[in-house]
Amino acid sequence: DECRRYYTCIVGKYGMQASAVLKKVSNLEIKMICPLHAHIWRKDFDKIISLYEKWTSYSYEVNSVAIFYGSVYNNTALAADILAMKLAEKGIKNVKVFDTSKTDLSIMLSTAFQYSTLVFAAASYNAEVFDTVQHLLSEIKNHSLANRTVGLIENGSWVPTAKLLMEKQISAWKNTVILEPKVTVKSAVKEDSLAEIEKLADAIVASLEK
Repeated sequence: DECRRYYTCIVGKYGMQASAVLKKVSNLEIKMICPLHAHIWRKDFDKIISLYEKWTSYSYEVNSVAIFYGSVYNNTALAADILAMKLAEKGIKNVKVFDTSKTDLSIMLSTAFQYSTLVFAAASYNAEVFDTVQHLLSEIKNHSLANRTVGLIENGSWVPTAKLLMEKQISAWKNTVILEPKVTVKSAVKEDSLAEIEKLADAIVASLEK
């Protein structure tokens, strides 16, 4: 986990360049791997090089779901937890849920590189995306993450804006699919939004099975 966290935060943006370096060393007899700041490897070179190859190509390690939420009054948090529960009920293992207001950014960024499917659940805040979710989205973009499946949940009372703003940003990621439905919660989860969360869970399960 620490090796991934180091790579994604420091080198993640430069996958193409890092991949080129891996190709240069592929025929060398390796005795030690000494990253500039991270862990020194004295054995198991195939293991770490295999992971580097995944990270540099923006491939995932875990075919499951990471949910990142930003919530004002815990209603968006509840929507995220309900989605996680429904995924578990449908047999999806290793689902992770993160409160973006409390989790270190480096851990969330590392997890985004690790997982195949990412869900962003955000309250609308001053006609923008809730700030900690927006910060995470900006950092993911800055690190050039690609090849992901994404689900979206927004929450708002009068004129929810988070969904469209998140969709616009994520649409720019390379080779990334945004699932339907994109869920809107009006303040609190009610029957209509609960049904939409159920549909999103089904769409996620179907995408994981491909």
